[in-house]
Amino acid sequence: MDDALHAVIPDPLDASDAGQKKGRKISRKLLINKLNYINFQDGSILVHFTHRKYNSKRTVSALPHPCRKNQLYCLWHQPLDFHIADFDVTGFSLVEGHMMIFVPAENPGIYVKGIQFDLPESCFEFNQRKTPRHLPKKILVKLLQNGAVFEGTLADFSVFSFRVTIAKSSPQNTQWLNVDAPVTAILSNDSDVVYSGECQVLKRNQASQEALVLKPVNNQVSRFKSKCYRSKRQALVPSPNAIFNHPITGIITNLKVVDISGSGLSVIEEYWYAALLPGMIIPDLEINFANTLSLTCKAQVLYRNNIQDNGRALFKCGLAIIDISLQDHIKLLALITQADDSHTYMSSKVNSEALWEFFFETGFIYPEKYTFLEKEKEKLKALYRKLYEENPSFARHFTYRKENRIVAHIAMMRFFEKSWFIHHHAANNFESKKAGIAVLHQISNSANSSHNFSSANMEYVLCYYRPDNKFPNRVFGGVARFLKEPKACSLDTFAYFMYRRKYSIECNFDDAWTLTKSITADLVELGTLYENVSGGLMLSALDLTPGRAPSEEVTSAYRQMGLKREKHIFSLKKDGRLKAVLIVNVADTGINMSELTSCIKVIVIDAEELEAEYFNLALLLLSSKFQQQEIPVLVHPVSYAQRQGISYEKLYTLWVLNLQYLDSYFRYCEPIFRNG
Repeated sequence: MDDALHAVIPDPLDASDAGQKKGRKISRKLLINKLNYINFQDGSILVHFTHRKYNSKRTVSALPHPCRKNQLYCLWHQPLDFHIADFDVTGFSLVEGHMMIFVPAENPGIYVKGIQFDLPESCFEFNQRKTPRHLPKKILVKLLQNGAVFEGTLADFSVFSFRVTIAKSSPQNTQWLNVDAPVTAILSNDSDVVYSGECQVLKRNQASQEALVLKPVNNQVSRFKSKCYRSKRQALVPSPNAIFNHPITGIITNLKVVDISGSGLSVIEEYWYAALLPGMIIPDLEINFANTLSLTCKAQVLYRNNIQDNGRALFKCGLAIIDISLQDHIKLLALITQADDSHTYMSSKVNSEALWEFFFETGFIYPEKYTFLEKEKEKLKALYRKLYEENPSFARHFTYRKENRIVAHIAMMRFFEKSWFIHHHAANNFESKKAGIAVLHQISNSANSSHNFSSANMEYVLCYYRPDNKFPNRVFGGVARFLKEPKACSLDTFAYFMYRRKYSIECNFDDAWTLTKSITADLVELGTLYENVSGGLMLSALDLTPGRAPSEEVTSAYRQMGLKREKHIFSLKKDGRLKAVLIVNVADTGINMSELTSCIKVIVIDAEELEAEYFNLALLLLSSKFQQQEIPVLVHPVSYAQRQGISYEKLYTLWVLNLQYLDSYFRYCEPIFRNG
């Protein structure tokens, strides 16, 4: 079938009594103009036949030649597959939306390659009884039923039914197909599956057994796990348009968006022009905002509902965004965030002076922290200009502003393969008690909208908080206590202290002790211990599971921005037996103010045999990975530091949430978001 041929095919029954119907009168001049337009578009018309003896109907697609006077000549689109001598020509038709023009046959001349008509002075246009069917571009079809596979092509298409021609070379005998049982239809083009769904067999060509008319069973499909707390839909003004090449017909489609969220949108279709089939995948859908902003995503039609608008029959169709680039999604979420709360801004450019003033005023940068950061303050300023002006794909920030002043702030970054790290949460309580909660709510909504996209690489969110800090302990600790399931949300507490590098001490282990890069067996042992002690999500979130292959994707994204992100895993052993695993994360100073992204984490395996001497010697060796003189160290479990008399400054709890449990997170946090 010609890929350029996208004509609309009416039901042959609609034309059978067309000569008896009277609608709007169409002059010969207007008819010729319409026929020439069809030729210009490489479209087709339908020629209708009636069997002389049995009165059965046949409809054949034909390509009209340019028409100037009173005659029309057409070429058959495909060779005729019936004995034309047994049939009379009743006329031809052309379709515009739900309107059909039927032209009775006058002096038809039938040839091997085509047909010729005399054009009447006038004909009539009338409403079709059914929605039109479309000629698809080249679409391959697989039908699955009870283990049998049938292959063919799509002959015509509508949202209510479509016709499939089974190939004679199909792997299975068509006699095996049970027309009384449902079939699963899979439609694909040269590269992608564009639809799959369960269908009912409406009609079968009894003569050839090779043509089937199928009706999709479901008007609604589920792409993702259902949620109680869905992304909030916004009706934007002006509303954007959804523009795409229809994956089955190839026709450019432009529909008005009714509402939109960070994870989906709904559009309106006129009944007579309906072309969205629940389950259909649209590989490249453009969300266009008044020709000023254009975002591209992959989408799938989830449902189709009948609605009425001033007597017009319409469909409201819901589409889920299956995937979208991080940069485009950030732009979409920024719009949604502003529509929801005009004071909240996502990843927008921030006045750097206002940001630093906010960090100091709120006490987020307290004296001890500033003493650590002061030596790097010029580098710190340059770093934050990159993060807050260039908006890299691995970072997001939310600010709550009043009168051009920042009164609350929160940020998140992708620092691990499948985990995003929430940090920099601060609010000026003198300005707004609820501002800090507002930005936490928005970053939660952002995760809710993003985590199903493969491009986001967002399986977990994590943060560190001090257990004696009431608000994060109430929110994050409260979620974990509410869920009571470590595989959904886990808490692991570390002892924190600053290690000061030493240069004059010889750093040699005796023959029994070694510090080497970790191997798979070490991570397996670590996982076994952690599962017995905690059973939480820490190892998965921090990329410490043996089954996950290392990737340079995250490091490369940081490197492209001129930023540093490194991870090294070492094993401390005695006589070949694992005593501790040490994770060295190296990043630019200040990317996280508490330096929890540039630190040494020590997870002790054998607390009884790991003496403080060898613990400190390992830190001394690994401190060479850092440029700064003081290096944050996190030790787990805390009891090890206490037993060995290791002096620590504070405790940090690592909170990890599996984003498949966001409903439970929102269920707990909803009263906090609502009431503060």
